[in-house]
Amino acid sequence: MEQEYLSIRGGARVGSVNATWPLAQLIVRRDSIDVKVMFIGSYAFLQNQVVSIKKYTVIPRLGWGIQIVHNVIKYPKKIIFWTFRDPQEVIAQIQASGFSPSADPVDVPSDPGMPVKWRSVVLIIVLWNFLLILASHGGVPQLGLSPRALMFIALGSLFLGTVFFNRSARLQDMILKPGRSPDEIKAWVKLLAIVSGVLFAGLLVTLLSALVPK
Repeated sequence: MEQEYLSIRGGARVGSVNATWPLAQLIVRRDSIDVKVMFIGSYAFLQNQVVSIKKYTVIPRLGWGIQIVHNVIKYPKKIIFWTFRDPQEVIAQIQASGFSPSADPVDVPSDPGMPVKWRSVVLIIVLWNFLLILASHGGVPQLGLSPRALMFIALGSLFLGTVFFNRSARLQDMILKPGRSPDEIKAWVKLLAIVSGVLFAGLLVTLLSALVPK
């Protein structure tokens, strides 16, 4: 394996999803640079996939880092690594490693817009809210569905949908626009999987504990 010249723990922004310190890691080698984000995934770049690496500042010291300007279509356009170090120092260390961005700026794709079909997103939101409304109004006693059961169905459906999204081409076709990649929204999908999974597990424990005789 090629030698690592630089490894920094920090945070990251992938598209519009933020991961705080210490959930991200920047790994620099002579011919590649990786941004690994816990629970979300890894974004690897070769020299010919990077146009530039520049300082990105929201709040000095507290909210600054480096932005990787790249031409990888399947990745979110904005990939930022947050660090407590001076970004200019990090950039200098990257340059010292021998990693030299060589992509042509004209190869950077223009913003293609949202990768998902709005019709599919609206349908999911409508179904989700429909189940929540039924739960808030006492469930559906005629079908034996209590408010907790409806919440269980809603959270379970969301969790299973996020789990199977990357494994089901049919599900991807339903949600993504033609020609778009699942990698473009994998950060959001994994975030939804974590949140819905935790809530689903908590509700499951509550339901099971209610069945245990006291």
